[in-house]
Amino acid sequence: MSNDTAIVVDDTESDRSASFGRRLISNPLGLTGLIIVGILIAASICSALGWVPFDPLEQHPADRLTGPSKTYWFGTDQFGRDVFSRVLAGLRLSFQVAVLAVAIAATIGTAFGVLAGFLGGWVETITMRVADVLFAFPAILLALIIVAVLGAGWFNAAIAIAVVYTPVFIRVSRGPTLQVKSADYIKAGVGLGFSTPRLIFRHVLPNIASVVIVQITLSLSWAILTESALSFLGLGTQPPDASLGLMVSASRAFASIAWWTLFFPSLAIVLAVLGLNLFGDGLRDTLDPSRRDS
Repeated sequence: MSNDTAIVVDDTESDRSASFGRRLISNPLGLTGLIIVGILIAASICSALGWVPFDPLEQHPADRLTGPSKTYWFGTDQFGRDVFSRVLAGLRLSFQVAVLAVAIAATIGTAFGVLAGFLGGWVETITMRVADVLFAFPAILLALIIVAVLGAGWFNAAIAIAVVYTPVFIRVSRGPTLQVKSADYIKAGVGLGFSTPRLIFRHVLPNIASVVIVQITLSLSWAILTESALSFLGLGTQPPDASLGLMVSASRAFASIAWWTLFFPSLAIVLAVLGLNLFGDGLRDTLDPSRRDS
């Protein structure tokens, strides 16, 4: 009997996963974003494994500012470095910074947001006032201040971006927590003497997970854009490492005679941000029950 029950549960979970996958694929925005992000992630993995035509730091002085060709697919920069290889390396670093920053922001922000919404009182007051203070600063300005204090570099840029987006996750997780807190099953759990950690981990977090997941996807696109902006200003990744923002900044002086040095890094940033935003919108529509039937 127990084995049959386990089989039924497994089949139900498999059906739900398959249904979710079908809804996501049938969503034009979600499918388009998934394809774009998938291609960019695959390209980043190829760069990490060294599957690129040239070393991103390798210089070919005789081929400086050479246009796109069979040898150099995206041309070369002012030092004769292969732009294609450097774009892939820049994508890898952008995803690396974005994932680290959003992972920190999502973990800390969700934890404090859930505690603020569930416990209320002074915990909620202090948490939300700190979030309000951080929200008072424009995102890029706050990131610039933090990087100026910590120093330039991709890791410090990731920390700065994490601080900037932590209050976003606090607000995003607090609202649904307040709704879940008032549900009958939570009140029943409190009446039965369930501990606060049990209520949070077994009942609150699973019910707000979809909202947090969608926010993570959207925040990744913002993090990539912020990292590119910091690198463009010279406060993110430092030369000679490849960074999309740094490549755009360095190519401004040559844009009129070597358009490819500006175009391809900019295109990579646009595709990464666009793909993640489209995927986030599709994921939101798929996970939101109120949008499924519309």
